[in-house]
Amino acid sequence: MLTYKEIKPAQQLAKYIKCFWILEGTGPQLAEREKIYPDGCTEWMFHYGDFIRQYKDGTIYIPQQRSFIYGQITQFVQIVPAGKVGILGVRFHPAGIWPFLQLNMNALTDTQADASEIFGPEIKHLEERIMQEPSELNKVAILEQSLLQKLSCIRNVDGLINDSIERINASKGNIRITALAKRYAISLRHLERRFTSVIGLSPKMYSRIVRFKNIHTDIRYSNQKNLTTLAYDNGYFDQAHFIKEFEAFTGEKPSHLLAIKDSFSDKFISV
Repeated sequence: MLTYKEIKPAQQLAKYIKCFWILEGTGPQLAEREKIYPDGCTEWMFHYGDFIRQYKDGTIYIPQQRSFIYGQITQFVQIVPAGKVGILGVRFHPAGIWPFLQLNMNALTDTQADASEIFGPEIKHLEERIMQEPSELNKVAILEQSLLQKLSCIRNVDGLINDSIERINASKGNIRITALAKRYAISLRHLERRFTSVIGLSPKMYSRIVRFKNIHTDIRYSNQKNLTTLAYDNGYFDQAHFIKEFEAFTGEKPSHLLAIKDSFSDKFISV
């Protein structure tokens, strides 16, 4: 049985970090693979329990480090909780990790990188402290303090990109990217290049993921269960367009989500 908890960040970190989270429990060695869907966020994860097995494209096993940065994903990945699971995660806002890093976020899309390669060898000491600390909340506090210490030397948030993210979110992924470029008086190509560098996704792909997240939430939690109505309400052209998009992100038809009572992926996707 796995338990999942979210912890709000300190106020100084709130514009960068959506939440800290803890996943703990014991999973059988031959557990069924669980899917994680794209959500438009980047994660920093620490394994203080046994490593989780991760698969991409259904068959490719990807080993994980003790702590790693997981960039944006554009398709589902599968994991198998096995042994004693203990993970501390930081879920950044779409543009939240960029100020802390000195790289183009596109380099991390659909991949993961050892945190020590990103932040330097001092991360190994941070890993040891988190590993040795028995308290969940104290683990969070250790990581939070490390991030707070970095605030004095990080670069500024890109205001234009943050504004465009807010507008895409407010439209539920249904805003024209050309209209955004026109609003900022820049070329479409310049907006796409700048957005991809900060987010790790093109504005079009990010909009698709936002639209997918919204309809995923509606399917799981709204009273409306008619998929055609939900598709139109969320800006899909027609049922075929909706099904194609849904399958691209989940590998499944939308009706599958209606048939299950509890989904592991629900914990890791939120509007």
